[in-house]
Amino acid sequence: MRLRNQRHGTSRYCRASAGLAFLCVAAVPLPPPLTAQASQHATLLVGSASAHRSGPIYFDFELLAFGTPDQRTEAIISISVDGSRLSPAVGSRGWGYGVAARLELTRDGSVEAVATTITSLNCTGRLGSAHGVPVYLSARIEPGVYGYRIEVTDAYRQRGNPTSRSEGRLVVPSFTGPGPLLTSLAVATDSVEDRWDGVPGGLQINPTHMVTDDAPPLIYFEVYGVSPGASVWTDLTLEPLGEAGALDGLLRGRGRPFTIRYRDRAPADPALPIRSTLRLELADLRPGPYSIRAVVTEADGGLPGLPMTSTLELVDAHRSGYSSVTCDDVSEESDEGRPRLDGAPTER
Repeated sequence: MRLRNQRHGTSRYCRASAGLAFLCVAAVPLPPPLTAQASQHATLLVGSASAHRSGPIYFDFELLAFGTPDQRTEAIISISVDGSRLSPAVGSRGWGYGVAARLELTRDGSVEAVATTITSLNCTGRLGSAHGVPVYLSARIEPGVYGYRIEVTDAYRQRGNPTSRSEGRLVVPSFTGPGPLLTSLAVATDSVEDRWDGVPGGLQINPTHMVTDDAPPLIYFEVYGVSPGASVWTDLTLEPLGEAGALDGLLRGRGRPFTIRYRDRAPADPALPIRSTLRLELADLRPGPYSIRAVVTEADGGLPGLPMTSTLELVDAHRSGYSSVTCDDVSEESDEGRPRLDGAPTER
């Protein structure tokens, strides 16, 4: 696994050229915290992200939502932890890091779901603010509005386990009923070679949506509510943004929006959605923010479904001072989130 710059179904390979033409080729529980700091955030919706910038640990997070066979919703909180806020242990196997995370969802005063995870990494170098440690928490729940609490803990610091908390509300959508119904647009910074349990498509999702021009990002989504075997058209539009939005981006000469369209077919099994993974080659585009908008329409005269939107930030890898660090996930070898290294933790 490489920690890229995360500063704080059908597979296709797509390339955007300087002329904005788009070529798309088909191819097949937590220790009790000793210190904590909480922050309150507004309602978290699908496709929106938030940043926690108080307390000992900084992290970005977003809500992703996908359908399930039992007609509930898989709510995934994708987290990127600022590597510079974590204390490493240095040993013969490299730089060791441990992150523990907990998600609690409540509704009408009752706890509806709790999810916990511990991630342990051995890395080739020390992590900085440009390196995000990916953490995923998920819960299969009924659609509706929930209160959430996210806790992120440095699991390897000897002098206690510093914890940061974020609280707020989140809205979990439903994917039942007539479609087409689009799920979240998940932006990933690594390919399916990095497989994470509970993450659709086996992708390393990046909630900051910051990608470098030398590492093509992937966009993953699912479509529900389409008749078995029916054909659909998918339109995916990328539009450069300025500080004041799309028009500002156009006036500043960052280019015009461009759209790719491709045809897909729903599985014969009505319980299965259409799954799509798009790899975007963006090396010929100018750095900056872009909006992503997807719309799915049944091919035989059907009406388009509601669009789903997201964003990404394209960064010039050579000018940003970015450097990649290779890390091995050793969570299964760890003891309560502490990597088994022969060195002692270092304190900042």
